[in-house]
Amino acid sequence: SKVDMDDPADIWTIDGSLNTLSDRPGMDSQNTNSYGIKITKDFSNFIVQSLTSATKTDVIFSYDADWGNADSHFPYIYDYFSETLRKRDTFSQEIRFLSKNTEFSFENPYEWIFGFEFSDLDESNLTKDDGIYGDPNDPYSPYVSESEILRDYQAENFSIFGNIEYFLNQDYKIAFGLRWENWDSKYKDSNNESFSPSNNMNGGKISLVKNNKNSNTFFSIARGYKQGGFNLGIDATDNSIKQSLIYDPEFLTNYEIGISSNTENSGFNYSVVLFISKREDQQVLISRQVDPSDPNTFSYLTENAAEGENYGLEVSSKFFINDQLSLFANLGFLKTKIKNWESRPDLQNRSQAHAPEHTYSIGTNIDLKNNFYFKLDLNGKSEFFYSDSHNNKSKNYQLLNLTFGRSKGRFTSELWMRNVFDKYYSTRGFYFGNEAPDFIDTLYRRQGDPKNIGLSLRYDF
Repeated sequence: SKVDMDDPADIWTIDGSLNTLSDRPGMDSQNTNSYGIKITKDFSNFIVQSLTSATKTDVIFSYDADWGNADSHFPYIYDYFSETLRKRDTFSQEIRFLSKNTEFSFENPYEWIFGFEFSDLDESNLTKDDGIYGDPNDPYSPYVSESEILRDYQAENFSIFGNIEYFLNQDYKIAFGLRWENWDSKYKDSNNESFSPSNNMNGGKISLVKNNKNSNTFFSIARGYKQGGFNLGIDATDNSIKQSLIYDPEFLTNYEIGISSNTENSGFNYSVVLFISKREDQQVLISRQVDPSDPNTFSYLTENAAEGENYGLEVSSKFFINDQLSLFANLGFLKTKIKNWESRPDLQNRSQAHAPEHTYSIGTNIDLKNNFYFKLDLNGKSEFFYSDSHNNKSKNYQLLNLTFGRSKGRFTSELWMRNVFDKYYSTRGFYFGNEAPDFIDTLYRRQGDPKNIGLSLRYDF
């Protein structure tokens, strides 16, 4: 497959509106070629699968760092730009061994899979920043800055995994899975910085399912992980942040109990899940700016907080009024907390970033004549914290979307409208100084998409 995109990167505004003032608009372009092959071999008692994939990617990412132009910054000279050229090659090989059980049931109670996976990543990128700052009250200005850094990064992952499911009796099924993974990496750059962090991680899941006449009830305990890493774009010679260069893996233990309907012909289908999650060495994203007058020095760091916790409830339902009309409602309730973060005690016991307490989606699907259909959905979110670096919040919002389409055979066409009432709503919030001459820390909001109308065509081969 091939991906070829050229998307102008001009999305930041000083006043939080949708009208940009950039005089040096950037680019977010990507050219990717992907290759994959799957080979399956049947044996008498099991199946072997080989999955091989590779990608080659070239990316250009650039942006106007000051978000303005000569007129908007007058009488100050404030003009900064950043460009990153990235090359990224990946390769992965996975071997799976699967049980050959065509009728998984109490009479044939075992179903299993195990295997191993290897992946390799090679990435190089060149970042070039330039800028000029001038103050009419400073006789020594303007000040010109130029920097260039070349980075090389390699990473290898090797994992072993397995899962087995077993019917205890006609009503109960148990599943047990494990995964172990090793990650090794190497990094070096033209500033003569180099390091090679590595992680060993493991996770697993055990679940019990009870099959009832019209529903399934389940309970599960799972341990997942997110590998560690390092923070690029950070000056490793700065001793105040040198300890933040490398961060550890995060581990999450999740407890779930739920119930769902299992009858296709019922007029009402539903799913209810209650969960509690404990996060160990929680990875949090914080922002930092080395030079207040140079927006190219604004960067993000990932750090480890000691703990975090989440708990919530997810409900999904669908009502079939008749063969042509159905209604759906999906609700989410979430509470989160950052705990024991020694470097930021002011944020302890606060909710995590981008974790709204309430989310919902309600709507209807109508099947019309001659393979036409209509869909209406209303999506909403409550307020949430923009970042783990500051305490600014978004506002709650609701968006209405409409879709009118036709599906016949392998061809599907849709005319759609998103954000029908053209509501302003923010998806990100950044807190730093980007306005001369005082560069006072200010909340800058990134707005979501306005009302937009489009046509989608799809043909399935």
